[in-house]
Amino acid sequence: MEHQYSPSFWLRRAPYTDGEARSAKFFPRFDGPYEVLAARPETSNYKLKLNTGDKSHNIFHTSKLRHWTDNDGAAFPGQEATEPASVVVQGNEEWEVDRIVDEKGKGKRKRYLVKWKGWADSNNTWEPRAHLEETIVLEEWERERAEGERGKEGRCKARAPGPYEKGARAWTLLVSPQQLTRVSSVQC
Repeated sequence: MEHQYSPSFWLRRAPYTDGEARSAKFFPRFDGPYEVLAARPETSNYKLKLNTGDKSHNIFHTSKLRHWTDNDGAAFPGQEATEPASVVVQGNEEWEVDRIVDEKGKGKRKRYLVKWKGWADSNNTWEPRAHLEETIVLEEWERERAEGERGKEGRCKARAPGPYEKGARAWTLLVSPQQLTRVSSVQC
């Protein structure tokens, strides 16, 4: 009797990370779908065709796999996943950026979480600054970040002078109540 299996599977990757410096609990639990290369029913293992560059071992137990089924357009016509069309610029296929959602890193390692126009949030990707240079979206993101740091009215936030002086004994208040209400002038 021949063993029947789905041609593709979802692979349970949690609690593993993908090299990013964030907690594994924020990663998707399943990855894929992956094509089945071979089945070993005696050990309940499947050999999967992993992505190019993935250095993981490619044999997985059935407890790490879930059957993958393609969207049935006839049964669920509203759930058809349509991918937005790309634009070819100088021989390269490119997609339009909707907005920048987040940023991480510093200096040359700074990356931006990009929401692509027409794509679901699950397709957001971390892109280096070089991919977003000279775009309106990056200029808007940086302007909004600068305005957010300056306060609601677009001016620098003023702060009260610190009540503790360097070198003083711990928790000794060195200013009078009148000085606490005074706000120092800050120039932007």
